[in-house]
Amino acid sequence: MPLVICPIHGRAGGDLVSHDLADLVNDRPAWSRETSVLPITLTFDEIEYPGYMLRTDIPRVVELGGVHEGGEIYRFTDEEAMEKAIGMFTAACTRCLHELIETRPTR
Repeated sequence: MPLVICPIHGRAGGDLVSHDLADLVNDRPAWSRETSVLPITLTFDEIEYPGYMLRTDIPRVVELGGVHEGGEIYRFTDEEAMEKAIGMFTAACTRCLHELIETRPTR
């Protein structure tokens, strides 16, 4: 688990999130925007890389070669493509992320 310095929670544990989601997590006034936060797990061979993304980030994962296997799983068959997808992630405060997720309407 990454460690982050959060302006709200201080030194805190972090979750892996897309860069766009990290920007949203850090912009509390924007939390009212209509967005969907999704858990996602990228896999290659036996490696699993869990995190969170905005629904709008998913087409990029598919463009890089991720094949949706159901649920939150996207499988890669090319190591370089998986590395590029992992490059879409950064760390965000776990508590802030989950506070944001709680503000989302349930569907």
